[in-house]
Amino acid sequence: MKTVRYMVPWPEGKTEEQIAENLPSMPKVEKLLNDSSKEIVAVEEARMLFYTKEWYAVTIQYKEKAVQEV
Repeated sequence: MKTVRYMVPWPEGKTEEQIAENLPSMPKVEKLLNDSSKEIVAVEEARMLFYTKEWYAVTIQYKEKAVQEV
């Protein structure tokens, strides 16, 4: 199982409710979630403090799907 975390700066002045209504654009997250070769096990969104700056983070756990040869 693999775990990846993507982060973008927390939009200043926005509450968690406002962020939940209008999530920041994260193309890499969308690409991974829509990748049919991956089995998504868990997705977690969080507000993090990292190096004195707040971030919006998405953590994804996934497994590679088994490939069957014909």
